[in-house]
Amino acid sequence: MPSIAHKQFKGETIVEVMFAVAIFGAVAMVAIQMMNRGSVVAQAAVEAQQARNEMDAQASAIKFIHDGFLAEREHHNSANTDPPSRQFEELWNLITSSARTAAPPYHDNDTCTDVMSNDEPFYGNQAFIINTRALRPRGAPGYDASNIVRRPSDTSFIVAPIYPRLVFTGDDVTLTETAIFDDVSSVEGLQVFAIESNKRINGQPEYYDFHIRACWRPAGQLRDSKLSTITRALNPKAIE
Repeated sequence: MPSIAHKQFKGETIVEVMFAVAIFGAVAMVAIQMMNRGSVVAQAAVEAQQARNEMDAQASAIKFIHDGFLAEREHHNSANTDPPSRQFEELWNLITSSARTAAPPYHDNDTCTDVMSNDEPFYGNQAFIINTRALRPRGAPGYDASNIVRRPSDTSFIVAPIYPRLVFTGDDVTLTETAIFDDVSSVEGLQVFAIESNKRINGQPEYYDFHIRACWRPAGQLRDSKLSTITRALNPKAIE
């Protein structure tokens, strides 16, 4: 009977095993870092979109007030009619009353603390935001101009701990169907400045540029992120 030759198999050495584990570990580490980086980028994109949404809401509110006042500018200003003949003039006056002749500085290397601090000399009470939940014309139920246009003197303007936003409270501390959360308790990382035109028509600025700014510290980032936009509105009082 012919003999059967047995093949000899040789296993991997400890050096080969360690080399394979090292390669696997390096690949896994790079993959995890890429996943973490992707998560950070995705989170930053979400925060930036949230900031843009808040800025767009402020721009839309300014346009709403401007267009309303522009449409009614020929009406005699009387609060005794029902509804009042000029329902948007008071709000327009509030957002333009502290207009500057030049925008506050906004440098690339500024931090959110630099540009959002109430202690900054250029900040003062000239910044404002519009409470979009309470925005309505004069004469409408619940109208309160002081609750619509908010400034650092009556509202806490602070650096955004998450992303730029308005934080609301209401008249009911419980989450019920009747709770109304339309009072701004703090403004986080948002500010609007009105800048008036140097050109005068009938003694009034020809237009106002509204600088809308947002600043926040993105998750996982070492530098603050800043966004800004400008919306221009012709002054209805200049064409009366």
